[in-house]
Amino acid sequence: MGATLERLNLATTRPSAVRGTLVEHRAGVSVIDKVQLGGFTVTAASGTIPAGVTGWTAGTLTGGATYLWRVIPYNRWGNAVAAMRNGSVVLGGADNAVILSFSNVPTGVEGFHIFLALNPAAPTWVWSLTTAQVAAGRSCIRVAQAEESTYGVVANQVAIGVDPAAAVTLAWNVAPFLQDNALVPSNATAIDLTGYTQAHIEVIVNPVSNPSLAVASGGPTALTLVQTAAPACSILPLIRESETSGDYYQAQLQALALHTTDGTTNIKDYLIEVNGGWLVVLVTALSPTGVTVDINVHPA
Repeated sequence: MGATLERLNLATTRPSAVRGTLVEHRAGVSVIDKVQLGGFTVTAASGTIPAGVTGWTAGTLTGGATYLWRVIPYNRWGNAVAAMRNGSVVLGGADNAVILSFSNVPTGVEGFHIFLALNPAAPTWVWSLTTAQVAAGRSCIRVAQAEESTYGVVANQVAIGVDPAAAVTLAWNVAPFLQDNALVPSNATAIDLTGYTQAHIEVIVNPVSNPSLAVASGGPTALTLVQTAAPACSILPLIRESETSGDYYQAQLQALALHTTDGTTNIKDYLIEVNGGWLVVLVTALSPTGVTVDINVHPA
């Protein structure tokens, strides 16, 4: 009986010599699947730590001084460097805090890393907050404090009153903050590959459409697909165990070789192990502007 069960299992999971039904996974992708800046804004103003916040010692920041600030959004995948905001603010003579106001938080963001420094030093990390904490309002009076007082704070505002000289000397422009890896898997609908061991991922990179060039070179009937710069594209398959299981897990990143040598066309086929999981294929790099990507999946 044991041997029979083993053979049945192999019969349902071994790679097939025939491709399964094609799934048109994604069409016309023109923006990479990472957190984008959108209308996200952070503004800074001079202010004070709200009255009544416990543990506060006045005078930690210097009134009249210029402070540099920086905010990097993040999610469980990494940091959204493309959505980073930064600036400077001069504190009023009697003020003791930098007040950051957040609006239009991008889709896929789960929190923010906050950096501060006395000009001209490079901002260093003082605090990390979830989007829910920022929405409720927070006051930062100690570096990486375990609990934050919400007394007197304003929604979508963070009052930073901690001396950056006392902060962890972790700069904003070093690992782990500088890598732009804040993926947004929800941009694509997952494919159920239960019963399949492998899948073919077919990637089609579509050239830039430039009708004006076509008209200039021979009228409206001329070819309208004109590639004005060498295209670049990277895809990243993500797999999870079931439709409702937790996070996806990263498969092999593929940087497509496109028109670099003879035989490197803009249509590719990649075979990956899926082991009965659910699959999404993200686009993590794409250029120049105007290039789009179609992605099909063949279970195998």
